[in-house]
Amino acid sequence: MSSPRGGRPRKPDALKELQGTARADRKRNPTANVKGMPKRPTGLSEQAVRIWKSLGPKLHELGLLAEIDASMFAIYCQSCADWLQLTRYLNRLGTLKWYSVTKSGYRRIVPELTDKPPRQSPAGLVAVMFAYVTNIIT
Repeated sequence: MSSPRGGRPRKPDALKELQGTARADRKRNPTANVKGMPKRPTGLSEQAVRIWKSLGPKLHELGLLAEIDASMFAIYCQSCADWLQLTRYLNRLGTLKWYSVTKSGYRRIVPELTDKPPRQSPAGLVAVMFAYVTNIIT
């Protein structure tokens, strides 16, 4: 939430402690996360569930993951899982086979890299999520 005066939202105290910028005179009233860990949405891949289970409790413990963040965190987990799957595939394929040559002699990128628009591709989603997370932390 943004402050009533407008402007940039305040960082959570837990994040300030992680960054080493916490000061006792600037601490807000602690807001206990009574509801507990957000419920994991259905439809995540196995790798995304692993990421949820490993990062979710840590973020929740720091007060950085609440019920309202569940869908965005699920997108992040699935994007990371897709990125890992794509990276493994490309490593198995080898860098020399990332391109194929058409009948007319032109090189084109393998379909696994180009079959989705950039915003929907695993790499595009991870880039968007990384930008979102970086903006929150900095």
